[in-house]
Amino acid sequence: MDDIKNEDLLFDKLLSSLNFKGLLIHIVLPLLLSLFFIESLRAYVPGIYIQLFHVVFQDEGWEFSLLSLLTMALFALPLFTKILSKKFGTERIMLVSIILISLSRLLIACRISAIIETTLAALTIGVYGMYVGTYIGFLLTNKTKLSNTDKVSTFIISFIAAVLLDFLIRTLGFTLDITLTTWPIDPLNWTNYQYLWLIFQIPLSIIVILIPILYWKKVAKEYTPLDSGSSEKTGKNLIAAVSGVGLGIIWFLEFNILLYANAIAQFTSTNYFIMNCIVIAVITLTCFLLLTIRKRLILNKILIIVSNLLFAVIFIVFLYFGHLLTYLASILISISLVFVYFDIFYLLEFAGTKGKKMNKIRMISNVFAISFGVFLLFSFLYDFTTDWSFTIRSFRDMGPPILLISVIILVAMTLITLVYKKRRDEE
Repeated sequence: MDDIKNEDLLFDKLLSSLNFKGLLIHIVLPLLLSLFFIESLRAYVPGIYIQLFHVVFQDEGWEFSLLSLLTMALFALPLFTKILSKKFGTERIMLVSIILISLSRLLIACRISAIIETTLAALTIGVYGMYVGTYIGFLLTNKTKLSNTDKVSTFIISFIAAVLLDFLIRTLGFTLDITLTTWPIDPLNWTNYQYLWLIFQIPLSIIVILIPILYWKKVAKEYTPLDSGSSEKTGKNLIAAVSGVGLGIIWFLEFNILLYANAIAQFTSTNYFIMNCIVIAVITLTCFLLLTIRKRLILNKILIIVSNLLFAVIFIVFLYFGHLLTYLASILISISLVFVYFDIFYLLEFAGTKGKKMNKIRMISNVFAISFGVFLLFSFLYDFTTDWSFTIRSFRDMGPPILLISVIILVAMTLITLVYKKRRDEE
């Protein structure tokens, strides 16, 4: 690796190519929007779960609760990104997406009714897919000092930083995740404490709306449109399917197991607070690695294969031997988060940079739409094999096998990207 120059380090390129306005647009803005997306993704499935509970047991107003299932249709919004972009313009759709995400998240923070909150969470998730499609699509179809891989890397680092920020917020206790609080809170006043987040959410929403209004046009002038040419169709559906399924599995694993100390403790009997500290340290380490490791090393085929196989082995140990190994299993599964975030890098890099004249906006948007569908499917399967298994006996004890199947699918999707890349390089 001695022949690789320091310019391959993303950190150096960011410092040399992005000014203050560029950092706001390319780091701060996607970080905050990803934070809103992560918070909504965590809230949606539990919200649907509660509504289904009312339906199954026919509590008062169960018919209205059943309508909440229609909010799943909002997850398909990214599929319409390209059509809307052609009609109204890519930058306009991106700006509208940013405003919708910010306002929806602000309303959720106001602690409104559960069904409306679930609907707004679904809207935030779907519109976020539109934002990512227009944002990354714009970057990839315009020429700058950063390479296409660097552009995707910058977004992924912002996303991982948003995960870290979300974890810190939950640890402080400003959300309904009471298991993450580090000090005792009076349950009678718990709902009132949630309104404290409005003190932070209001300025955050204002900042997210103001950044693109004040700086987007100035930053966009530095970009030079690439020759669009004819759209490359070969393998396009395969790329979207592989990347989308892989990302969907990652959302499922993270927001059901890997980012929850209580879920990890369920398999390992470990302390919540200690697990919080370990996971925060691992996420911070991941951001550091992506900024300081040469990108050619991250994209090394052997590293990809070894990290994914190691992740599968660690997850099997975690599932079936967690109670015996306790903290060792907890530490291993936390460290495996590094491999998961590297997989996000591989999958998005695969979808965003393959094909010289590919329609980038449609590709990225479709990837996120597929990932949301996969996330929903596996989340519901897992919910019905854990809590719901008490009422449906045939589902009992099926939770661990579903988790194992999801891990196998993720490894398979990542390895397929290697095979496809190799075939493309040989053509």
